[in-house]
Amino acid sequence: MRLHALSVSDFVDRVERAGFSGGNFTFDAQFATLCASAEELGLNQLRPAIDWLSSERPSQSQTDVICHGDFQPLNILVDHGSLTGVIDWVKATIADPALDYGAVLAIFATVPIRVPAGLQRALRALMNNLARAHSRRCRSLPQREAKLRYYQIFNCVVQLVTVGRNRAQGRTRHGVYNSSVGVANLINHVHQLTGLNVSLPA
Repeated sequence: MRLHALSVSDFVDRVERAGFSGGNFTFDAQFATLCASAEELGLNQLRPAIDWLSSERPSQSQTDVICHGDFQPLNILVDHGSLTGVIDWVKATIADPALDYGAVLAIFATVPIRVPAGLQRALRALMNNLARAHSRRCRSLPQREAKLRYYQIFNCVVQLVTVGRNRAQGRTRHGVYNSSVGVANLINHVHQLTGLNVSLPA
């Protein structure tokens, strides 16, 4: 909430004074990059989800904010119970606040859990409950449920394209989702929310 309260114009001014275009940080720019990457890598099996993202785009938000894009526990620094920082800003985007909340829902629902099989279901339920509690903070947003679903799918497709790029570059062990379980979790989440069937090349 503190992040989303920061001044977007101040952020853009600072970015542009550093020699970058503020336009690179819009959701439109991020989505265009996603589409171009999928095309470049030949990830045609993701086309149904990308087409869905194009056609189901929520109406333009009147209150775009600075979104982290990957706001989850491993990117939050805490010292003795006090927040000290947030790291890994590679997905920073000026967008609807639902982008951050949808990302949390998708990450907690899909990230591979490396614990004994007997604990997986209980831990996943706990994580999903935490994500739902967190996402309730955006309950006042127009089209809340549709937006949360949309940005969950967006996050999953971003993760799948990232896996595809890592594999194309020979980095077969790079990234938390770069495993058969990670990819299956993302694909299943997309199918659960949209009914679409997508995949990655072998």
